[in-house]
Amino acid sequence: MKARIPKHREFIISFPESVSAEMEAEGWEKLQQIVEDYKKAHNGGSIYEPTFIEDCEPAVKELQNTYKFEYTVELVK
Repeated sequence: MKARIPKHREFIISFPESVSAEMEAEGWEKLQQIVEDYKKAHNGGSIYEPTFIEDCEPAVKELQNTYKFEYTVELVK
């Protein structure tokens, strides 16, 4: 069986060591909620949607202020 995964862009997120484990876990939970909310708002759309980054980046930036993580957007092949 073959599966083709389309090229897409992803958020690459990393928390600095100075962030507590509890805060990091809470941050990841909130980031996952962004993905779940996106699916609901876009009829089951996923990270493979062409506008996923643009649609979610404002919410990710807002969380970045609270949870102090760094992120980049990378093309995944």
